[in-house]
Amino acid sequence: MKRHKAQQARLHRLASLLQRMQPLNRRQAIMDMPASSRAALLEFMTLCQVPGQAKPKPALKVTKVTRSSRRCSGLRCARSQAPHGCVRTVRPGALQATICFWRILVRSATTRCPHKAGKFRAALARMCQLAMRPGADSLEERIGQAKDVALVEAGLTEAELRPSYATIVSSGSVAGAFESPTTASLSQALAWRRRLSAARFRGWPELRNAWVQVLRETRVGFSRPLSACKAAERVDAAWRKQAERRQRLEARKVPREAKLKKLVGQTVLSLGLP
Repeated sequence: MKRHKAQQARLHRLASLLQRMQPLNRRQAIMDMPASSRAALLEFMTLCQVPGQAKPKPALKVTKVTRSSRRCSGLRCARSQAPHGCVRTVRPGALQATICFWRILVRSATTRCPHKAGKFRAALARMCQLAMRPGADSLEERIGQAKDVALVEAGLTEAELRPSYATIVSSGSVAGAFESPTTASLSQALAWRRRLSAARFRGWPELRNAWVQVLRETRVGFSRPLSACKAAERVDAAWRKQAERRQRLEARKVPREAKLKKLVGQTVLSLGLP
């Protein structure tokens, strides 16, 4: 029984190591295994996918608690709650309330009155709080209904708040985090969110094309679309800005893959199969 559990633990480790490898290297590592080891790994993976079968528990990861980790944990807890928004100075004497939730950035009209800017911020925070409540409605309906209730509670009209929307997209080392244009239409901002989020998983060419199209699209409100040349320049500049980061990540892959390959070989030998 103990021997069986030890063998299952080794197979679990082997599967975990293979999962962390690049697809081509993983395929080659599996092909280099002895036939008996491949068969044992296949049987283990099959049993793990059968409903009702108990999966081997991963090793417990113990993290040392430090002051920085406590601060980070508190930050994560704070971010998991509804954000409160902020008031920023967009130009000398002009204040604007802004809030971001679900990768949707909402901005208010600009005002010179700090009290009114605070009122706008409170209305946006209330809208966010109401929108983040669980519900069966679509995202657009929930945000729209939350906005209407928040305006009534704050004693504001939509013409006074004049909300505008944009979407935030994080593409990692491809082009970093970037912001879509601003539009007065929530439907348009959510459509951009869907298009850009889907495109980032299909590689840089698809993301570039989608981003350029969004920048050139006619918007509702005062924001003007960019020309094809300026849109391409902005997108390509974001790509070039992340070049050094991509190089660092690629440089790390070589020793990491070599280390994983060595660990896979050691784990296969520890199985003790012919």
